[in-house]
Amino acid sequence: MEIIHHIHYETIAPDSIDRCCVCLHELVQIEPEILVRISQALRPNFKTLRAASAAAGDKSHTLCPSCDAYALGIDMDTGFPFQTQKGEIKTIHDPDYRSLWA
Repeated sequence: MEIIHHIHYETIAPDSIDRCCVCLHELVQIEPEILVRISQALRPNFKTLRAASAAAGDKSHTLCPSCDAYALGIDMDTGFPFQTQKGEIKTIHDPDYRSLWA
């Protein structure tokens, strides 16, 4: 059983949701360990991961699940876990993200 550490989000008002500057989709968080697993498994070209954040060893990394759907495992049987701004642990294959499958 894989242990997922929860990333703490402050309570977010609907008008203060962090959104992607490219597509306006709600951003999600991944842990450094997940970033390493993604990088080793897929070697993706991240579109929304901030290089400074990854290099600095931050406790979590922000990604857009739409722009970085491949990196989150959309082409895999099991996607990589991420945390939504509501604090829910999801994968790119959850029904909330089906619109990204096209």
